[in-house]
Amino acid sequence: EDFTIGLSPVDTLVSYDELHVSWDSVKERVPAAVDAYASPNKDIILVITSSYIEIYAIKNSEIDDKPLRKIKLSNEETVVMAEWATGEYVARWEKSISQLNPFVVNDY
Repeated sequence: EDFTIGLSPVDTLVSYDELHVSWDSVKERVPAAVDAYASPNKDIILVITSSYIEIYAIKNSEIDDKPLRKIKLSNEETVVMAEWATGEYVARWEKSISQLNPFVVNDY
C-alpha cells in the first residue's frame, strides 16, 4: 500500500546505484535481462533474468562476453535489492554474514 509521509529522506538513507554501462548494452549481452546492478568500483555487473543472476566483469566500460558465474533462481525466488560494501564495510558484512548460515554459490 502506498501513502504520503510528508517528508523527504536524506541522501545517506536513500540512494540508487549507477549502472556505468547503458541498459542497451545490458540487453544486447543478455536479451532476457529484467534488471541489473553495477558495483561501485565499476568492475562487476549483476544481470537479473527470470531464471538466473548472471555475473559479468566490466572492462573498459564494456560487459565481458561470458559471465563469470550464473546463479540459478528457483520459481519462488526473485531479487528484491542489492547492497554493495566497500572499505571498512566489507569486514562488517563478512562478520554479520558469517554468523548466519551463508548460501554457498556453486558454479553452473
